Amino acid sequence: MRPGEYGVDVRCTGHVSEDTYEKVKVVDRSVSGLEWKVRRAQSIRGVVVDARGRPVPQVAVRADAKPDPARPHAQRTSAYNGSTDASGRFELAGLLPGNYEVELSAWDPPRSTPKPMEMTLPKGQDVEGLRIELPAAGEVRGTVRDAKGQPVRGAAVSLTGGRSRFGVSAADDGTFRIEHVGEGEYRAEVQKAWEKLRAPGTSDDDIQGEKVEVRAGAVATVNLVVASASGKITGVVRDEHGAPVADAFVGAAREVDRAGAAQGTASRETRWTFGKQPHMTDAEGRFTLSELSDGKHTLRAHRRGGGEAIAEHVAVGSEVTLTLAPAARLAGTVALRGGAAPEEFSVAIREAASGYGRSDYFYRTNGAWSFPEVPAGEYKVQVSASSGAAETTVKVAAGEELSGVRIELAPKVTVRGTVVDLEGKPVPGATVSVSGSGGSSAQDGKANMTDASGRFEFRNAPTGLVQIYVSPTNSDEFSWTSLPATLSGEASTIELPPIRMARRRTPSGEYAGDLGFTTHEAAPGADPLKRQWIVAHVRPNSPAAQAGVAVGDEIVSVDGQDVQGANSYLFPGLTQAPAQTTLTLGLARGASVQLTLGERP
Repeated sequence: MRPGEYGVDVRCTGHVSEDTYEKVKVVDRSVSGLEWKVRRAQSIRGVVVDARGRPVPQVAVRADAKPDPARPHAQRTSAYNGSTDASGRFELAGLLPGNYEVELSAWDPPRSTPKPMEMTLPKGQDVEGLRIELPAAGEVRGTVRDAKGQPVRGAAVSLTGGRSRFGVSAADDGTFRIEHVGEGEYRAEVQKAWEKLRAPGTSDDDIQGEKVEVRAGAVATVNLVVASASGKITGVVRDEHGAPVADAFVGAAREVDRAGAAQGTASRETRWTFGKQPHMTDAEGRFTLSELSDGKHTLRAHRRGGGEAIAEHVAVGSEVTLTLAPAARLAGTVALRGGAAPEEFSVAIREAASGYGRSDYFYRTNGAWSFPEVPAGEYKVQVSASSGAAETTVKVAAGEELSGVRIELAPKVTVRGTVVDLEGKPVPGATVSVSGSGGSSAQDGKANMTDASGRFEFRNAPTGLVQIYVSPTNSDEFSWTSLPATLSGEASTIELPPIRMARRRTPSGEYAGDLGFTTHEAAPGADPLKRQWIVAHVRPNSPAAQAGVAVGDEIVSVDGQDVQGANSYLFPGLTQAPAQTTLTLGLARGASVQLTLGERP
């Protein structure tokens, strides 16, 4: 181990570690004789059965300690069993006495699970014989075919509703079967290679899929019809000199026609490889992309060694030429104030328009860093080290060797503040972290967890534009929250204005009601402190249409709470409410409308 100061994390099956252990310092010789104490802990044991009382294997069981608002910093434990055995039995070990929420999840095969159950683990006594029953279930069968009646090869069917989500791949003949589905109403939709397939003649603004009602012990059927995906785009890839490129990879992504969609979304999706097979050009540099959906597509060609080309708005049936631009190189140095170089640091670069990004760690390079083979563009360069952080923006042209980018690290700061609800009452037990300029720093102890008065302290926070994350311990009361802020490096300690959190309106694990409108997505690289909620689409006969919401309306408040700019992070939490909830939307045009959420379509 190299010299330095190390944190200690101890994990021992069936035991509980202390909240924190003293750090270990390694200087110029080996360290021995260290001792870390753990405590023998308690267990919850039980069995999972189906609605008929039969044991169910392969179900994961988890126990999470419920927070005590009066003791937000008290030590808590959680346990995860992996999965039930062949007889449905499980053991959750390594727990402290207290109140717990026991939750089930099942993915192989997928099954509907009950709501989390609350229970108490008495001091000095294990819980034995806990019996958890899965809800009564039915089955969904169906087919996936295109408008010509042909089965859609590679189709994946998703079923959403209640507390569960199911996914299954359709067979080559288009048929599918989903078992162990809990009673209730679901919506079945189709995807292929992570692209949502639409019904013939519809757009991305239309509701897709079909509803299906599931009853216990019965088989429900649903036949899904999607637009044909039989289009082709052909072309050739050439280098900057016009010569064909025989080893280029070419991929495509359909450009969404959803109102308000951010520009360049498809360009960023061409960099994803999940479920997609890029096509390699032949000896003449030619390629054919097949099984494409109707609409415009973005194409991206790239090759090993750097160089890429992007063509947007390409229609099915087109013949295109993609000319690879030569790759560029970004390089520079990192220094601390005073001129010294950090021993270890990380650098992340990101081009907002295309979504291209890379990161790397550098150790004992005397501050030097380099990224070869990058596409041309405008990059945000973020640097983080234990002693400081900084970011800058640079432009690099195709084939350019941009070196000499010098970045001076600003010292990290301590951030203090208070987390409150919308009425100003403190929120205890929430964990606060700060991220930006290449990352965030781990905390020692629980200083960044709010106390009974809602106070927190986060050490080693980067300066500049950062994102503040607030994770509540009690997810039934509050949702995870993220908000932007600008931190100045002029002082070593910064006191933030109170961070306000909206209480959860929809119970955890349940779906919110239907608003009937969508808003414009933020443009890549847009200033989050200037975020606006501007209506992009209003579905006919929807709650929004009935309330008088119009395309182009800017929503400035929800139930009297400002949701503009720095307060824009409150909008999702305030509008995610159950069906039949009435919201008051304040509009920039001076009007105020009453919108009653409908049932999920």
